[in-house]
Amino acid sequence: MSPEQREAAGIYRDFLLAPPQQDKAVQIGLRPAAPGIALHCPICLQNGTDPRVTPETVPPLASVSGETNAAIIDVFKETKKNVTIILVLDSSVSMAGDKLRSAVAATSNFISRLAPADRVQLYAFNNGVAQVGPSGSAAEVRDALPQALKQVRPGGQTALNDAICTAVQSAEAARAQDRAAGERRLYGVAVLSDGAENRSKQKDVFACLPKGEDVEGVKVFTIAYGEDADAKLLKKIAEQTNGKTFTADPATIDQVYLAISAEQ
Repeated sequence: MSPEQREAAGIYRDFLLAPPQQDKAVQIGLRPAAPGIALHCPICLQNGTDPRVTPETVPPLASVSGETNAAIIDVFKETKKNVTIILVLDSSVSMAGDKLRSAVAATSNFISRLAPADRVQLYAFNNGVAQVGPSGSAAEVRDALPQALKQVRPGGQTALNDAICTAVQSAEAARAQDRAAGERRLYGVAVLSDGAENRSKQKDVFACLPKGEDVEGVKVFTIAYGEDADAKLLKKIAEQTNGKTFTADPATIDQVYLAISAEQ
């Protein structure tokens, strides 16, 4: 880092370790990192936490060995369910320019982070809904899908309802097929839109959504991309399916996709 960055980091560290900030940590239930900060509720016996416990009175647990750590990661990978994810990308005329470029790059990065056995399918929508590139396991389509994404061009209006219903139907069909074969997966639909619905044949998007009563059902994750997105509708869609909603812009969309990755 540069001398200026090092100086800024030191100033920020000193700010965080100052008594006012350390007391705020205690207020939200975190033990202070600086000495001399008095403990008080919620770190108190009434809340089930003994403030008398310190590293001096109760030694912390030793770190596990490298071999144990590697074994834990291996077991996690073996027991983690694979994912089937349907990606839905707004390609209406309002996405022209940096919006679409950033969304395409972030979507490609999302695909690159999928495990080889995860399955992915991609739709783009404007006046209608069209599948982009091949669908299949991440190992099979990891190279082809980003190339196909680069061919998506902005234009037309926003058939948001049709796109969501198409993606949910694809996810439900994949789920039914997997269950018939005795395979258990997680199923998600990630929808990015920067505008309000104005084109769909499907007028009631909630009629085609899962109710969220099945904890292993299809979850819809929505991304309100920019100020003109219908954030209220996208939030209701995610909530009905036990998914989550996010807000993003070209500068933050990659971090939002990373957050969605952590949900799968």
